[in-house]
Amino acid sequence: MFELVDTASEPPRDATGPDGPVGEDVADAAGPGEAPADARRSSRRRTVPRWALVAGALGIVGVLFTGARLHSQHLEAQRVAAPGGLLPMSTAPASLWSAPADVGSTLLAWDDLALVVGDGVRALDPATGEVRWQADLGTATQCGDPERAGEERWSDQLVCLAGEADAREVVVLDRDGEVVAQRSVDADPTDLAATVFGDLLVSATRLGEPVPVEKLDEVQVAALTGEIDGLASRLRPRDVRVVFEDARSGEVVEETVLEAGGDLTACVVVNDGLDSIEVEPDRLDVSQGPATIRVSGCGVGGTFGLDGRPFEGGEVQEVRPLGDGKVVLTGSQGRSTVVDAAGETLWDPDGTILEPMASDGTADATTLVSKPGSVINGALRAFDSDREPLWSSGDGVWQVLVQTAGTAVVVRSPDVVGIDLTTGDELWTTESPEDGFIDAAYTDGTHAIVRILRYRESESDDPSTPWGSDVTATLVAWDLADGSRAWSVRLTDGYGDAPLAIDGSLVVKQEGTVSRLG
Repeated sequence: MFELVDTASEPPRDATGPDGPVGEDVADAAGPGEAPADARRSSRRRTVPRWALVAGALGIVGVLFTGARLHSQHLEAQRVAAPGGLLPMSTAPASLWSAPADVGSTLLAWDDLALVVGDGVRALDPATGEVRWQADLGTATQCGDPERAGEERWSDQLVCLAGEADAREVVVLDRDGEVVAQRSVDADPTDLAATVFGDLLVSATRLGEPVPVEKLDEVQVAALTGEIDGLASRLRPRDVRVVFEDARSGEVVEETVLEAGGDLTACVVVNDGLDSIEVEPDRLDVSQGPATIRVSGCGVGGTFGLDGRPFEGGEVQEVRPLGDGKVVLTGSQGRSTVVDAAGETLWDPDGTILEPMASDGTADATTLVSKPGSVINGALRAFDSDREPLWSSGDGVWQVLVQTAGTAVVVRSPDVVGIDLTTGDELWTTESPEDGFIDAAYTDGTHAIVRILRYRESESDDPSTPWGSDVTATLVAWDLADGSRAWSVRLTDGYGDAPLAIDGSLVVKQEGTVSRLG
């Protein structure tokens, strides 16, 4: 037992009370043979069991441990919800599960689901590979990318386009894979591009009469002889009508005509040497950025918002949503502005706002801006969440790969560099791949993980050799603290799309399978 002596009611011997000194003649004041009450209480002792002290200490430790665990869980949840955020991956990953996937299928992320879209839609648990649900929609199924939809109203439904040619249907699925809406699409046989983005069906159609075959022969000769500049006099691309309609109802939301002219380089396709040059005057591509839809092709190009409205003059090349209706607009000259929902400018940082490819969920705390026109050799500046300047560096940055609470991993040609976000100081440097480039990045909070693609010329003269056989892909992890290489692993398919970070799991589609690496 421990003894605790309670002296709270025992005054010092030389203390002075209201009637004079205390501590002397106390017994006399109480009368002979009787101790006063204060004296009887002056040496009171009490004991506390050891188990009570241990329990109290353990309780304090438990509270601290619980608090630390909850904080760690919060950081992990924040990270896996961010672009490229992963669960801890301290050693070289291996396949944890694998499932078949058609070669022509695509892999999408829908919150905590991995979607394999091909002849229908299959939803997999990214952690275990378990099939959550499957919807058989027919051939050539194509679904809008949920991660890029940027619309709250679409977050609980998946809009797909199924079928081919004039037998296409729009099918809307809920989170359980059940069909909640379906309609046929009145497809014009001249439509050369039709696809779903979010809850919009986008179709692009050439207007007017096609270019005669004999005219194409003349253009082919011009292209073979290298007279690219002379194409304008021989080839007149047709205008393009772009129609955005509500995928569910078919109601036209926006309609725009893109006038042909200008850059004709997209009219010529070079496959393998001059002998395989092809002229494609009706070529059209529809692609999507974080918050834009781009229609491009032979002689035409236009950028649209996810609501179908065009950005006038073609000056806006990229749109990135920030929440609360705010977006970052980046023009063709690389200059970014932050605007509100009404289009009013909220901030002009006089440069390009650099968005990290991957984050731990804290990227909004510090914004990195590169001086316009000098991304390689110009200044890099940092701003806090109130857009107040933090620091400036004379060394420009080409790209931000990973950004965490304290560190940014950037491409500063020709190196990959770790930067202290508080001071702007360089923490470490590692050489970027000389014969390849980085096309994707991820982070588990302690590592910067990148995919490096390398292209090599084939020594084979066999025309049947696939182009993808000349492409290799490698995952490399650098320690955020010192830049040391933690691990590297080669992927089996360099031609496939980059792995996706889905609910903290790294899911990859390659060579007819989809699997999780961990």
